[in-house]
Amino acid sequence: MQKRVEKSMQRECAQSERELAKAGRRGKGRDKAVHQLRKSLQRLRAMLHLLCDVDPIHLPKLERDIKRFRRRFSRLRDAAVRLDLARELAGRSPDDCELLTQVCEGLQARLDEVWLGFSDPFWHRAQADLARLHGRLHRVSLATLRAEDLQASLERARKKARKAIVGALGLDRRVLRHRMRCKVRRYAAMRRLRQEWLGGRDALASVLVDLGKRLGREGDLWLSAEAVHTLDEPATVAELRRTLRSARRERVREHDGELAAWLRRCFARKERAQPALA
Repeated sequence: MQKRVEKSMQRECAQSERELAKAGRRGKGRDKAVHQLRKSLQRLRAMLHLLCDVDPIHLPKLERDIKRFRRRFSRLRDAAVRLDLARELAGRSPDDCELLTQVCEGLQARLDEVWLGFSDPFWHRAQADLARLHGRLHRVSLATLRAEDLQASLERARKKARKAIVGALGLDRRVLRHRMRCKVRRYAAMRRLRQEWLGGRDALASVLVDLGKRLGREGDLWLSAEAVHTLDEPATVAELRRTLRSARRERVREHDGELAAWLRRCFARKERAQPALA
């Protein structure tokens, strides 16, 4: 198991280094590189949550430092998400296409403006800081790692996800829904890692990961609604906000039905027996 964990760490470190280098070149594909970098850093954070019992003093601090590093790229990612969603809405809403095309032009200009704030010194410093984080990660000793440690960490994450789901179910409130999405997606990532490290098969792991991706659309809609506040024409803002609010509430209703079923299936107060890992 130790070799599998080390291999996962090396893979994610290499991935995050590649994506950071691509983003730093600021050429074609830079927005995708930022997105992939942030996803890779999230997987590293999930690893550290899963390994927490190996070193409960230093690993949580390293996880928090990676979290802070990831936040440096939030403005770039948020601006890109707003533009992507506006383009998607324009493509499937012929009646609002002209309005949304104007919105896309404004959001593209804003994204370009955000990128201008990320100069060469920022990227050089980010590469040096990422190398230091990876160095700390590679120094983690896995000699005492046991399967029982992974299961204990996973169960804590499951309970946190359950609590967040119960608190957000039926409510269209941004902070509660964001917290719930984070907890569910972290649990899904940890469950997939456990499957990878123990060399077995967990039938629910991939399904939970897909659920987390769908839940992420709520957050995208919140970001887009936030962006239209800066548009110049009040009538345009009001119309677009209604469209986004309607789309978000439809998603919330759809997701709440799924989450209610998952509460009974996987996030019950006491989980049913874990699938056997061969």
